[in-house]
Amino acid sequence: MEQPNNSSRNNNNKNKKSSLNRSNNSIYYPFYEEFEVEDEEQQYIRQKQYFEKEKNENYYSFANQFHRKTKEIRSSLSRFGFFYLLTWKMVKKDLFSFFLGIFSCFFVVVVVAIGVTVISKIPIIYLNTAQNEVGEFDLVLRSGIQGDPSLVPPRLNFTLVQQLSEGLLEGYLAPRWESSSWLIKASGCMAGADPAFSDWKYFGLLVPGCEPGCMNYACSSAPQTYISLFAIDFEREADMQLGHGWPYPAPPKGTVYISQSLATALDLRVGDYVYMPFPASYYLREVWNATEEDKRISNSIPLTLKVSEIYSDSYGKFSEYYDDKSVALIDYKTFLPFLVEQASPGYFNTTIEELSKVNLYDLATTITYNFKNRIEFYMESDLDLLLRTIQTKTNKLLYRIGTRELNIELPVYQALIDSKNVSMFLSLVLNVLVLILVILSTFLIYSLLMVDVDSKTYETGVLRMIGSSKKNLFCLMLFKALNYCVFSILFGLLSAQLITYGVIDWFEKMTGQNIDSTLTGKAIWLSLSLGFIIPIISMIFPVRRALSNNLHDSLESNRSKVKSIIITIERASDSSFTINTIAIGAFLSVFGFGAYYIFPYSLVSGNLGFLLNSMFVLLIVLVLGLVLIALNFQQLLNRFIMLIFFFWENSAIKSIVLKNMIAHKLRNKKTSILYSVSLGLILLTQIIFIMQQNSTNFEKLSQYGSLIRIQNDVKFKQEDCAALEEYLDSLYPEVQDFSWFSRSQTALSKSGVPRTQIRNLGQVFMSHVELKSVSPNFFSNVQNHLVHLNKVVKDPDFHHRKPSDVSQQLYTTQSSNRIILGTTLETSVRANFDTPLLMVSSYVDIEANQNKSESDLIVSLNKDLVYPMAFMDFASPFRFSKFPTSDNQAALLSFPSYLAYTFGNVTSVRDIPFESILVRAANSDLESTTKLTSKIRNFINTKLSGYPYYVYDYYSENKGSRESVTMVNYFFAIITVLCMSISYFSLSSSMYININEQVKEIGVLRSMGISKFWIIRIYVIESIVLIFSSSIMGLVIGTFLGWAMIEQRKLITQLPLPLEFPWNLLLLVFALSIILGTISSFNPARRLLKNSIINNLKS
Repeated sequence: MEQPNNSSRNNNNKNKKSSLNRSNNSIYYPFYEEFEVEDEEQQYIRQKQYFEKEKNENYYSFANQFHRKTKEIRSSLSRFGFFYLLTWKMVKKDLFSFFLGIFSCFFVVVVVAIGVTVISKIPIIYLNTAQNEVGEFDLVLRSGIQGDPSLVPPRLNFTLVQQLSEGLLEGYLAPRWESSSWLIKASGCMAGADPAFSDWKYFGLLVPGCEPGCMNYACSSAPQTYISLFAIDFEREADMQLGHGWPYPAPPKGTVYISQSLATALDLRVGDYVYMPFPASYYLREVWNATEEDKRISNSIPLTLKVSEIYSDSYGKFSEYYDDKSVALIDYKTFLPFLVEQASPGYFNTTIEELSKVNLYDLATTITYNFKNRIEFYMESDLDLLLRTIQTKTNKLLYRIGTRELNIELPVYQALIDSKNVSMFLSLVLNVLVLILVILSTFLIYSLLMVDVDSKTYETGVLRMIGSSKKNLFCLMLFKALNYCVFSILFGLLSAQLITYGVIDWFEKMTGQNIDSTLTGKAIWLSLSLGFIIPIISMIFPVRRALSNNLHDSLESNRSKVKSIIITIERASDSSFTINTIAIGAFLSVFGFGAYYIFPYSLVSGNLGFLLNSMFVLLIVLVLGLVLIALNFQQLLNRFIMLIFFFWENSAIKSIVLKNMIAHKLRNKKTSILYSVSLGLILLTQIIFIMQQNSTNFEKLSQYGSLIRIQNDVKFKQEDCAALEEYLDSLYPEVQDFSWFSRSQTALSKSGVPRTQIRNLGQVFMSHVELKSVSPNFFSNVQNHLVHLNKVVKDPDFHHRKPSDVSQQLYTTQSSNRIILGTTLETSVRANFDTPLLMVSSYVDIEANQNKSESDLIVSLNKDLVYPMAFMDFASPFRFSKFPTSDNQAALLSFPSYLAYTFGNVTSVRDIPFESILVRAANSDLESTTKLTSKIRNFINTKLSGYPYYVYDYYSENKGSRESVTMVNYFFAIITVLCMSISYFSLSSSMYININEQVKEIGVLRSMGISKFWIIRIYVIESIVLIFSSSIMGLVIGTFLGWAMIEQRKLITQLPLPLEFPWNLLLLVFALSIILGTISSFNPARRLLKNSIINNLKS
């Protein structure tokens, strides 16, 4: 048989290789070229064989790869099992450290899950405060068409609005009908005025010839007061959660609910009857089509109503303005039919027929709208995003109705805006506290792993000696860290959910709102992330520590591990590049860039949240820096604590304790940093929060001047002034004193004219002032901390005992022509006691300029010389300052001197336009002030009705703030306990390793005759001193920074803010220091002392 030619075979191979190098742009099969001469059937067979061969080769290749991957997986699983078993063997040898690590990670998961969930509910605190202030109104629609002020504004057609809103709103609508009237106690009317009959109210059955208005004659001596009347659709408002806690159903037809203030004013009880002469022709003018005879006879319909309930809390159905007002509530559905029934057929023939056709739902005065699931809706802390959501939900409706015909109010949102800064600040503080907990937890697990490395030095050395690689040691530490995660995350989330149920339940009781008590998705995600990430991050430095130890030192077991002296030798060539130097340089560079760019950016952009976050980062860094500085003085502080608190202890024990603290200094430094930083930041944030709250409270109190203030926005009548003074005198000793102050001098002139000016004699320097007058005892009735006197002129007729006496000096012979000014005028107009100032007052006669424009006004000028009597830094309720922050500060005179600057409009002190009365109560506590305020309000409502008097009570105005402070104080106490508990674990692990490293020393001490109790005392005292010194450093640093923040705030707000140190926090820290210090060292020492002296010496 002929053999093939080798040269042709080689040529074929070359052709095949060349064909393989062809372009890949087209599909190429090599057998096409090899068998070009074959027919199609042979080509098909060859092609099939080629594909089968290629398929087999691919199969074997896949099988090899699968086998290799399987082998790698089995190897990995085998390695995993080896490390897992080795880890568990190490765990069994030291269960204490293992469970301590698990509990630490468990603690992190629980705290973060609960903390993030609770923080997400924080907006409800300010929502609750806002609703207490303005009521539970998300959106209020009022008529926007304004015509003649004497006319009632046009009504709103609720039926039409409801139709237009279908398919547009995810919420609820309800109408309200508001009016006012007199309310008369039925039992005070003359005999024969039977509530069961109505004829005597219209005809002269009791008082002959009394028509029209017979009821007014019959009840002229009965107790009566002016009230606000609301017709409310109770069913609709219950559906829309308006007054979610309101306990009463709709009042039956012919009955009324009244407020507690109204019941007290008229001495009413449930079941009593009242009369209401309802001015129907005024409030129902649109449908009042009575004949001329009807109008001549009467324009009101006297109603007989029965008191069904007396409510003391509106539960958010009204704003706080109505809390102390006389209010009556009637059902919307039955009001108009009942009104028709009460109208006399003998008088209102055509009117009754017209009123019967009216649907009151077409004549609403306001329409309220609340969102569906409104509590969840307001959980959004970004108020700008909340506003955009509100606009999205309501714009379509308002477009359909027409915004020109409506006045739109967002009461709850506006109240949240007013408290935006405080709310944002609180959320920031709570976020910082949770961040502190996370950092502390990371540092704690790092400390535990570091202690574990220190205690397992010998075992690590053995593993390295038998050939274990660095990778295997790393995997071993990783498994040890991950062991903490598995159990802690599982039980942590379950425990967090159970605890959250209790926390939210307490939250609901405090706020009165229904809140979702499940953990938020963010809380679960963050807890899972931290549960895995924190142990992994925490193991970086322990792994480096384990791999950097010298093998000889690791295997050395005869020497003590305690090193009082450490000598480090470094090569100069190795110090050119260090990671620590790079890290510190990078941090300082980033920090400097932030201070240089981020702060100006946040100020220019007006991003207050960004600025506050930057400020808190700065404060955290500042606290950390001060703690590191303070660590250099800790040994001195330890000696001082030993000297003060353990003076009674044996000198030998004190000496051993101090030497131990020097030997354990490096390890204890981690615990010291934990305690100092955590307590410093907690104290700082609490002081800042108290400062923020005090700033808000002081601002409100400085507006009032005293806890109780009576004000009239128009003018006090002379007879009212006399009645008020007589009544307040009768309340002595409950009312210790009261004082008056007048309106500004500009109130006597036409608005828009130049203000009163104070100039120097050369008229080079000038400042605007607001001229007012005060009674002699005025500042005696202002809160003491709200009066800051800078200097006062000496008066031979008057001797000052306290700053509040300055108003009395205005009435002396030599000071009667003097004036009280702000301290800033000393520099702005060069004012002093010896040189007179020129006071230029302008006046516009309203009658003479009645028809003139602003440019054509005839202005009268009055120039007088005045001498300063005193300079005030701060004095409530006036505007004084020692800084030129305001150009319109107050200037105070006596009442007689004030008359000289009224341009002849006021000729007697009795005619001075008084603005307010400040009332000083004997007791300034909440309960006493509230009772006294209620008495004064009742007197004003019953005796001075008809004038717009207002009684301001500081405690009532500050109710929501007190509730939020209470909740936040609880939160701070819990956070303090948590932080000290987290730090306790670090202390416990440090004391555990400290005691175990000194086994031989303990054996030596016991062999010398020292008792077990003495040894336990040594370590207990060491741990207590360590905690207490670290806590003191943190408290001192936090207090110092808090004081600095308050001084800064004083400059900005010009308010006399005090530094309120949270003494309850100090007591809590002191108690926990003793308890945790004793527990952390007692158990390890007691367990070690169970061994014999010989065993301790051999260890």
